Amino acid sequence: MQAFAREEQEKKRFAEESEESLDASLERMKVSKGFGRTVEVIIAVGTAIVVYLGARRALAGYITPGDLIVFVSYLRDLYRPVGGISELIIDFSGSLVCGKRVAEILETKISVVEAPDAIDAPPFSGEVVFEKVTFGYDPGEPVLEDLSFDAKPGEMIALVGSSGTGKSTVVNLLLRFYDPWNGRILIDGQDIRRFTLKSIREQISVVLQEPLLFRRTIRENIAYGKPEAGFEEIADAAKAAQADDFIMRLSNGYDTSLKEGGANLSVGQRQRIALARAILKNAPIFVLDEPSTGLDAETEAKLSETLNRLMNGKTTFTIAHRFSTIMRANLILMIEEGRIAEQGTHEQLLATSDRYRQLYELQSLEPS
Repeated sequence: MQAFAREEQEKKRFAEESEESLDASLERMKVSKGFGRTVEVIIAVGTAIVVYLGARRALAGYITPGDLIVFVSYLRDLYRPVGGISELIIDFSGSLVCGKRVAEILETKISVVEAPDAIDAPPFSGEVVFEKVTFGYDPGEPVLEDLSFDAKPGEMIALVGSSGTGKSTVVNLLLRFYDPWNGRILIDGQDIRRFTLKSIREQISVVLQEPLLFRRTIRENIAYGKPEAGFEEIADAAKAAQADDFIMRLSNGYDTSLKEGGANLSVGQRQRIALARAILKNAPIFVLDEPSTGLDAETEAKLSETLNRLMNGKTTFTIAHRFSTIMRANLILMIEEGRIAEQGTHEQLLATSDRYRQLYELQSLEPS
């Protein structure tokens, strides 16, 4: 807001919405209190009528004064829950709105459902195959069309392309956040739809470009994918991610509590904790979305060396924009408009693809 000089507009909008909320609260309070007072008046009038009629009957000798007192006492006990019900009705009407929103969330349809006969996946060796995969988020608008490639165990696959071409969609399908419309995704020769979701995702480590950290300690965030890990394992993962130094400088070290989303850390520090979490999980398949985002050149160089060592023998998918990362890939997939436009190694694409060579030269000319 400050960067765009929108403070006054936002203050005005906040004031307007706060006033609307206040008016709604006052209206609710008015209805609640008015209803409650109405019930109290009805109770008082009813009691007065009973006392009046009862007193006349007592004076006429039809009932004793004691009978009247007992009856009024019973009547008071009867009215008490009536008053409570009136308050409950007001609270219930307010809760209906909240309940409606909760119900909408609970009734949200799950896009991916396990097969009734789904089995737990065996330990993966890491071969990943996409066979003529077509998928889109909206009916009739495919994001990927007839996408096919084969990633061998231990290979690094770089997904390259402009924004919106479907790189992240490949990752979403691999993790079975969605199922393809057509085609199959195989891991070690088996259709992933045969396996339970939990057994697939337990064997894939993910580091997103925007790391998600929880309002917990750094220790708990790193161990999120492996809760049973001991402190030594957690510290080793943090050291591998170049995070141990800055963590130990914090007031409580690994027991430092993070704010929502890790707001009390820098972008680079959050990224290193997310990397440590993925390293600790030690899954056979890694998915990295530009893992060096937010890191300085020295830290990036150290981290790249560590990742090269840790990724050895693991199948790695990286959504990459920096050629320092792309060049290390065993297979580079250039995705354009949902299809693989070019594929090969860095050297092969430099020799055969004008588009790839152009991107490489443009980045090479960028000031460091």
